[in-house]
Amino acid sequence: MPVLENPRHEAFAQARARGALLNDAYESAGFVLLKGHPNRLAYRAEVAERSDFSKKFSTLAQGGLGDGLRPDAHKRP
Repeated sequence: MPVLENPRHEAFAQARARGALLNDAYESAGFVLLKGHPNRLAYRAEVAERSDFSKKFSTLAQGGLGDGLRPDAHKRP
């Protein structure tokens, strides 16, 4: 998935992918915190997709399966 055109939206999506809370991600992306705005941004399709993609990609890069399992979790002893 390509990087979002708006750099603050990209920063917000990346912060959410790292596990930041909505308000924290919103402020860290350079936005002024106003009631409801972090939710609206999080539910924008392109921002939600980018955050999910980044989260899955980082899990795979760390050696996981993208579903929270270790690579050898399916093997029985």
